[in-house]
Amino acid sequence: MEPNRLVKLTDVSMAYKKSQVLRDVSFVITGGEVVGLVGANGAGKTTLLKCMLGLLRFQSGQIEMAGQMAHCGADLKHIAFVSDTPVFYPFLTVKQHLALTGRLYGGHFTDGQLDNVLDHVGLLNVATKPTGTLSRGMAQRLAWAHCMVSSAKVVLMDEPTSALDPLGVADLRGVVQEMAAGGRAVLFSSHTINEVERLCTRVLFLKNGLCSEVATPEIGPSSNRYEITTKPGRAIDLLKLGAFAVDIEEDGSEVRFTTKQHLELHQVSEMLHQAGVTALSIRRQTQSLEDLFTKTIESGTHD
Repeated sequence: MEPNRLVKLTDVSMAYKKSQVLRDVSFVITGGEVVGLVGANGAGKTTLLKCMLGLLRFQSGQIEMAGQMAHCGADLKHIAFVSDTPVFYPFLTVKQHLALTGRLYGGHFTDGQLDNVLDHVGLLNVATKPTGTLSRGMAQRLAWAHCMVSSAKVVLMDEPTSALDPLGVADLRGVVQEMAAGGRAVLFSSHTINEVERLCTRVLFLKNGLCSEVATPEIGPSSNRYEITTKPGRAIDLLKLGAFAVDIEEDGSEVRFTTKQHLELHQVSEMLHQAGVTALSIRRQTQSLEDLFTKTIESGTHD
């Protein structure tokens, strides 16, 4: 694997009996990246993560994780996983469980270091409680702490915000960003589209087992098309707009339209001036991740 490329999937396909779940899935994740994994229910997200963890046998292709080839039963020492429903040894305390995880990854942490980690994820006040008494949201926080004390270079997260309140989501965002800043590669599966949009530098879409990709810089005000509102004018003025406007609507008090060309703002202003039209508002079009997700689910893959 090339330097800093911690995850590499090449043409991975997997089927349950006659149902094809993954179809030639390929992507790369480098250290320091947070990559989102988005798809409708049943799209294959959890199946893909289990294949990457060596928990499921895939029929063809290759998966390389932190320099090791993944396969069913593989000992992937540098991988950490956060499930949407983490499971722990119920009679160990929170702190005991965290210390055990650290030792399993070959580390040794003092009481003070463990307390610092638990404080960082908001669990210091329950450090002496058995893990079996934790709420689901607290269990998810403990799973983050396990990632922090591990030597994992790759962190896979499956719906890690599913049981979190808004404060928990904000805390998770900070933990994920810290892990990425430390050089880890994070793959973040979630139905919470706005969190994926805020956290991730790239997004992978899964539909019918097929994987497509969109870079988040494409999301937001990247389109050079504008939505414009003007006062009603003479018919001849509105006709002039037809040369560069689409979706023209008039309701008696306003005229709304969208530029059909990709223009710079000064060009829009010049065209309005030449048409004799005064703009009440000019707003650059934006595209949200939710828009892209809907487009992908409805039409197939991202263009």
